[in-house]
Amino acid sequence: MEDSDGDITDIVTSGDEDSDDADVEMPDNAARQPNPWFSVVDKETFELDVNRDFEERIGPCGFEANFSPVDYFDKFLKTEDDDLIDRIVDETNRYANQCQTTENPTRHARSNEWSPVSYAEMRAFIGLVLAMGIVKKSSIESYWEASGISETPNFRDVMSRNRFQAILRYLHCSDNTTAVPRGQPGYDPSTR
Repeated sequence: MEDSDGDITDIVTSGDEDSDDADVEMPDNAARQPNPWFSVVDKETFELDVNRDFEERIGPCGFEANFSPVDYFDKFLKTEDDDLIDRIVDETNRYANQCQTTENPTRHARSNEWSPVSYAEMRAFIGLVLAMGIVKKSSIESYWEASGISETPNFRDVMSRNRFQAILRYLHCSDNTTAVPRGQPGYDPSTR
């Protein structure tokens, strides 16, 4: 092999002609091409059948034409063997119980009034959080204002501000008792 810049033509044309790789057929023009890309399809004989019957549904599958927004919401949060809202309800209630047994709240603390969150309440909570993404306000408390031009009465109709904040305080998606402690092998910060 002569002194070269090391392009592909040197690799394709170098080597022993009688080697075991002789059964690998290279296109006639492979040695002349200045780049390593060459066609693996014979353009003279290749045909693509474009007249196939293609009857595949496009777009999201499993959605009915008459789905309401709540139906779409449910579709993304439920699977055949798991309901994400059920899991959040269970873990939120578990975490609230864990916190209440380890904390020593004052006599007038809101955490003393905690009652377990229900499935319907958690759906309402998630709905309010989604609505907060549409209606932008400066603080959580401002969504429950009762007067003024910036009043949003629907929030008060769904749940009280104190209940919303209590659920938000204990909102949890995983069981802390099964999580690997920080600093230990297998620790995953996303499970905390």
